[in-house]
Amino acid sequence: MKKLFFLMAAALLSLTMMAATVADLKPINRNWSFVADNITNSGTTSPTANTLYEGDFIFMPTANSVSTSKGQSTINGNKCYNSLRIKLAQDRLAFAVYDACTITFYTENHSSRGLLVSTTDNITDETQALARQPESTPVWTTTLPAAGTYYLTSYGKDFFMGGFTVEFEGGGEAVTEYTVSYVNTTGEVIGVDTVEVGATLDAFKYGEADVTVPEGKVFRGWFYSAAVGATKVELGATVENDMRIYAQATDVEVAEVGKFYIYDLTKPFYQEDHECISIIGASYSEADKGWKCEANAVVKIVAGPDVTYVGLNDAEAESYSDNDTLTFSFGAGYIIKTISVFYVNGAVTKDTETGYYIPTAGDGAALLMILTQINDGDKIFLPNGEYDFGTKTLTEINKNNVSIIGQSTEGVIIKNAPLTAHIGTTATLRVMKNVSGTYFQDLTIQNNFDYYKTNEGQAVALWDQGTKTICKNVRLLSYQDTYYSNLSGSVKYFEDCEIHGTVDFICGDASVYFKNNLLYCEKRKKDGGGSDALTANNGPASDKGYVFEGCTIQSVCPVVSLGRAWNNTPQCTFLNTTVDYSAGNFGFESSDIQRWTKNLMNKETGWPIFGEYNTHLADGTVLTPASNVVTFKQADPLTGTNAIETVLSADQAAAFTMEYTLGTWAATATADATQAVCESTADEFEPNGIYLVEADGVFADIILGSEFMDKFALYDGVNYTVRKANARGGFGLPAGQGQEGIEDTAAEVKKVQKIFRDGQLMIIKGNNKYNVLGGLVK
Repeated sequence: MKKLFFLMAAALLSLTMMAATVADLKPINRNWSFVADNITNSGTTSPTANTLYEGDFIFMPTANSVSTSKGQSTINGNKCYNSLRIKLAQDRLAFAVYDACTITFYTENHSSRGLLVSTTDNITDETQALARQPESTPVWTTTLPAAGTYYLTSYGKDFFMGGFTVEFEGGGEAVTEYTVSYVNTTGEVIGVDTVEVGATLDAFKYGEADVTVPEGKVFRGWFYSAAVGATKVELGATVENDMRIYAQATDVEVAEVGKFYIYDLTKPFYQEDHECISIIGASYSEADKGWKCEANAVVKIVAGPDVTYVGLNDAEAESYSDNDTLTFSFGAGYIIKTISVFYVNGAVTKDTETGYYIPTAGDGAALLMILTQINDGDKIFLPNGEYDFGTKTLTEINKNNVSIIGQSTEGVIIKNAPLTAHIGTTATLRVMKNVSGTYFQDLTIQNNFDYYKTNEGQAVALWDQGTKTICKNVRLLSYQDTYYSNLSGSVKYFEDCEIHGTVDFICGDASVYFKNNLLYCEKRKKDGGGSDALTANNGPASDKGYVFEGCTIQSVCPVVSLGRAWNNTPQCTFLNTTVDYSAGNFGFESSDIQRWTKNLMNKETGWPIFGEYNTHLADGTVLTPASNVVTFKQADPLTGTNAIETVLSADQAAAFTMEYTLGTWAATATADATQAVCESTADEFEPNGIYLVEADGVFADIILGSEFMDKFALYDGVNYTVRKANARGGFGLPAGQGQEGIEDTAAEVKKVQKIFRDGQLMIIKGNNKYNVLGGLVK
């Protein structure tokens, strides 16, 4: 007879939930078992390829497949609030079976277009499919004819699956015992224990002595998942199926400057796993999603050696000092949801005269704390140093017109290192939705995700959901999806920046104008090979998309294309681009430069605009061909053709101006990004002007112009340079002051760009344009 196994997507969150939710559907043999890692309560997942459960039936998310909250499915009377999403032409699932079987997919209440079951020979070619779901069929059954691994992909649009069943003929012996596999912190199985069906886990077969614990970390016990925030396996738990339990080792908490701890008490929290906090007289409340206090409940926090900032329930952090232990009291019924602790070097407050917050150089905890309490219009100045956020992601900028200014592009690095990859969960910094006027200058934002571990993984440096964002002299470092513009209808401006990455490292919607930027393609694979797409635009027709003017492409990847379509109505135009072969390792002749290649045009809805004009080498040699036609699957509804010419004429290219891209905000963006010219002598300083003083390149002070002569004695005998702030608080180049004790420094130009325009080679230096004879071009 047939044996039946059923899995709901709502039960993806934990294998242990499965029997309790659908106990009557518990399998009676081992011809199948569910496999997936890193499914989170938020409905997203970033699974690692080849991270599998043991068993005879394998379900494996690959290529960053995601589980996402996309409505509700009702399957066999069970409501499924999450659905597994297979993104069009990006994701696939692998089913490995040890016998012929039938498999049924449920997609009720979703607009999925179907699913492909195929081999890896051509995993996205629907004509090679073993089977294909008929359109608009909510329940689809197909046959897997024999033992093997089968790959499932979507076609037409993303596929959302509420659940699936697998049926085998026969199926083996009834289960009388279950296995408990112990997984090391490094991912491999340490060993397996066998228990009788229905037995309780009264002891752990393996312990700390068997686990790999990196230096500076401590073994925290066994968990149902390797994910951060996973539920801990408690002794006495009933073993209801074959299961894996995961060793976790986390950092030892220490109260020292630069450290920070953000305790999310809405998720599982185990006091024994923390050295800097203890909660007394409170316990977790599932109903309240937080820790509910009894009468006289207290929270104790170990104080740091200098200043400790503590914030409760996302309230503004308050500072404390000179205490070994900080004690906070709560009354009965109070719900604690978050506690944030920042150990910093001295109190960090806003200077009342210049308006800047200035943390100690390299104090990541201080920067995080500042970002929790800034208001509209505030400015932050960061002296040279690394501001390390650790594994923290999605650090928010949630106020309008905030300026974050670094001392230098290479010297100021804001970085994080996510544990898992995903476009929506990894960002180093996130400008929140509809936040207006964020200004970045002279700094680096780096997502330090371990990309080459698997040669893949979306890790965003800047997730920009705001509008009127400006990046000036900013360097964005990551690999896949480095910059994610993510607000339709918004406008953004990049000037004299660097953006590094691999696949789709400039992606999203909005109208973005990139002026004189360096686009640097990193290695696609650790050992070389592969190809990079600079852009993946997915904006609606109402956006202006991406316009690149006077940018330079460098690469250490052998094959590079200007971009591909993501979805909607993508638009992307490259004008006067310099291809710098000398700086990279393109691996192909200049005549064979890649452009909008057909296999990168995953597009069936909307009609894209892709354009290129005057791509050239540094010596002015033009690389753009006379014609480059790209063919799509779908025809343009207006013209009836499915092919577009991507090479623009001079007249066509002239239309893609900054004003075309950014509208009336273009003039404001230009003015805001313009650098102030420092007066030649201190006597000419504007009294209310703001000036940065550096001593041999080291940050010394930010002062008003009226204060300079009063403080001059402090600078006597040291080589100092002075830089003036522009309208948004960013500091221009230093100017010679001609004063004794102050270095007479000529302004150094940070970047020189060469562009070929209207048949002439021009040199961009600072904010000026020169012809080849050195004459200033107006």
